[in-house]
Amino acid sequence: MKKVLITFSIFSLTIVPLLASAQTASTSVEANVQIKTRAELEANREEKRETIRDQVEAKKEAVQNQMEERKDTALAKVKERITDLVQKIIKRLEAAVERLEKLSDRIESRIAKMEADGVDVVKAKELLIAANVKIEAAKTSVAAITLPLNVTVSGTSSTTAVVKEKYALLRSQIAKAKDDIKAAHAALVDVIRNLKPGANKVKVEASATTTATTTATTTSN
Repeated sequence: MKKVLITFSIFSLTIVPLLASAQTASTSVEANVQIKTRAELEANREEKRETIRDQVEAKKEAVQNQMEERKDTALAKVKERITDLVQKIIKRLEAAVERLEKLSDRIESRIAKMEADGVDVVKAKELLIAANVKIEAAKTSVAAITLPLNVTVSGTSSTTAVVKEKYALLRSQIAKAKDDIKAAHAALVDVIRNLKPGANKVKVEASATTTATTTATTTSN
């Protein structure tokens, strides 16, 4: 009986520490597993957060790109409309200058004919020279519209505000060309008025008659 008790005691002394050690090891493993699990969960959460942030940034960038594309498209359309409009204006103004040149040629022919008929056309010639100078000025002003037009629709005009600012200068040049054309036309009208029948006519016959009468009278006396 004593031997059994002794043997049991020895077994107890041996197995208890082993069980305790096994329990401690088990607890340590569970703790490590829990720590690893929490770390993995946190890593997964961080990965999801990063994914969400990337998706948000991608959407923002896509929206920004779309807005930029829309702005560029709208700006391109504005430039296209300005170009079409101004080109039409230039053609109309060029046609007006061409009509003035043709009118000047007709007036010049008329002056030559009247001069051959004995009409005093010295003043008319002077007025025509001044009118032709103004026609050339108008032609130059019309040609000068192209420069501000190119600047307005160039690549440096990157925003609608810049285009509007430069378009103001373009409109100013167009207005100048119109004013120069009006001035040239008015100058030609002055020439025509000066050439009205009888305005500057030298009555050669009357002058000759007067001279003859005076001579006869003097001889008679």
